[in-house]
Amino acid sequence: MVIYYYHMYMPVVYEFADYKLFIKAKIEATPENRGLIGKLAEACGCQRSYFSKMLNEYVHLLPDHAFGLCEFWQMSEDEEQYFMLLLEHARSGSQNFRKRLEKKLKKIKFDQENLKKRLNRTNLQDA
Repeated sequence: MVIYYYHMYMPVVYEFADYKLFIKAKIEATPENRGLIGKLAEACGCQRSYFSKMLNEYVHLLPDHAFGLCEFWQMSEDEEQYFMLLLEHARSGSQNFRKRLEKKLKKIKFDQENLKKRLNRTNLQDA
């Protein structure tokens, strides 16, 4: 008897520059995702139709909706901050403000990558 184990890739928010692409990737990576759109819409506190429209059209979540997703996915405080900045960036109409948000996003991403490298180095030294 042969047993196959599939390692499912779970997206990390820091890999994304667009909150909608992150949401879509999370949905695609979720095994048994039947009914997931409804659960996510409920977590957001919005209608399923609005959530679907947000995924496929030029409609954005509100910050309250995004916060509901952060809680649903049990994001860390840092992940939550990054996700909320992605939303703010997408919703912003001011080019100057968008640039400022991009700087913040880059800094957080850089800090996370450095932390990951330090942790990997520490784990290698302990082994």
